[in-house]
Formats: sequence, structure tokens, C-alpha cells
Amino acid sequence: MKVTNQEIASLLTQYMNHTITRESLIAQCEEFVQERTFESRELQNIVARIGWMDVHNFDVSFDDLTTMVQQLGYHLVVEMV
Repeated sequence: MKVTNQEIASLLTQYMNHTITRESLIAQCEEFVQERTFESRELQNIVARIGWMDVHNFDVSFDDLTTMVQQLGYHLVVEMV
């Protein structure tokens, strides 16, 4: 089964909304890299970058997340409630 843009966009949304942890995001992406194929090379690069967050113990900035979401074909909208 292929990893889709929508699937990764959903994970990023959950992470940004704090419904999953950084560790959960990384673990899911590492599993994708090991066990599944990707819709595109760009998608594979995004998932690999998220996986590197664990290896190199760095986080991604809001700007990085915004860029990833845009590369997946979505637009990030922030709403304060």
C-alpha cells in the first residue's frame, strides 16, 4: 500500500494540533519508510525529513511544517479560538 499526501497531511495536522506527540509522528513516519512505498519522491523526502527529527534530535519549525503542508498540496490556516 502506498503512503499518500493526504495521509501525511493528516499526521502533520494532528501533530500541529497536539493530538499526537512528536514521538508518535516520528514513529509513524519511520514505519512508513520501512514498510510502505510512496506516491512520489517528494512525499518520501518529507517523510524522511520527519524521521530525521529523531536521529539528529532536532525539531521542525512552524515554517518547515508550513512548507511541508504546501508541498503536499494543502494550505495551512491558523485559527485562534
